[in-house]
Amino acid sequence: MTKRRLRSFNDANFKKQIALIKGELPNAKKLKKGLVAFAGCNTLEEINDYLNEKTGFLNAGMSASAMGLDMQYFIVTSYIDKIDFSLYNKSLTDVDSEVVAKIKEENTTYYSEEDTKTLLKAEKVTKALNELPVGLRQSIFLNSYKEFVFDERKFNYLLQMDGRL
Repeated sequence: MTKRRLRSFNDANFKKQIALIKGELPNAKKLKKGLVAFAGCNTLEEINDYLNEKTGFLNAGMSASAMGLDMQYFIVTSYIDKIDFSLYNKSLTDVDSEVVAKIKEENTTYYSEEDTKTLLKAEKVTKALNELPVGLRQSIFLNSYKEFVFDERKFNYLLQMDGRL
């Protein structure tokens, strides 16, 4: 199998996606800090059950208030369904490198295997043509049928002009 060849990379979209994730980093930190107050609960349902069990109330907001956890509860309810911790590294200092790699791949377009083989052939032919003497290259042209043609008369003329004939 031929190595995948890069066709294009949508840098603007890549940067936009990463910026959006990074923009939520302060909120992710707030959420992580707020979750500490709820004894390892990770979902809103678990947190509500925990609070209501502690107080005997049926309203989790009132339970949080009674326990002095209003601010933490507000933060958790604001962000728990919006923040995905798997997007960040463990220390919550940056976007996870695997997430960056995945987004980079999503914004990358590759040539097909067939197109890659065609490009390699074209490069090989171009290199071979460019290794020919200038006069010989000037004698090759594209005809009206879009075919490359060698004009021996033009080559002979160029040799005469060069003083080699």
